[in-house]
Amino acid sequence: GVVFINASSLQLNEVADAGALITALMSELKTSEALPYLKILLPFEQAATQALLKGGLEPHLNSSGIRILQKSSSILSETQSSQVVVIPSLRSRAARQSIIEAQQVGRPVVAPNDSYGRFLVAHSSSGYLFSDGDFDLAAKNVKRFISTRGLPEKMGLKGRLHIETNFTSAKAFEVMVEQYNSML
Repeated sequence: GVVFINASSLQLNEVADAGALITALMSELKTSEALPYLKILLPFEQAATQALLKGGLEPHLNSSGIRILQKSSSILSETQSSQVVVIPSLRSRAARQSIIEAQQVGRPVVAPNDSYGRFLVAHSSSGYLFSDGDFDLAAKNVKRFISTRGLPEKMGLKGRLHIETNFTSAKAFEVMVEQYNSML
């Protein structure tokens, strides 16, 4: 299966971690016959793109295991044509939106285990979370997705149900009413 790394919203201060994550993925997956290649959508911020290319990706650029996607790529179509989506950082609103969109189209997600990740991803149900700096665990979870028959589809369906249940207008209204009532 194809793995899509959506790094489009990375800022310059997040590049080192993203580069380490990609390196761990390349290391873990280079022996996997189940992975034809990684697709990496480069950051929209030019300085972050240059830093990512120079810092973490340069040794892998000529590898057949990586396909670099440019800013003009459609995030939704790249998500749909992948088996699993990896989001290196959730600091930006665009990255968090990408998780919701990936799960809406039935793709499991591997994302950081921060307050956003825990809110958006049902760990071990709709995807996997990894702690700061634990890129080897993230890579192992990606490998689990692509090497376990039916797992991406099963977790992708659960992710879609998670989004449909928890991120509707009715649910948002319900939460707002609860918040309002608690202030009274």
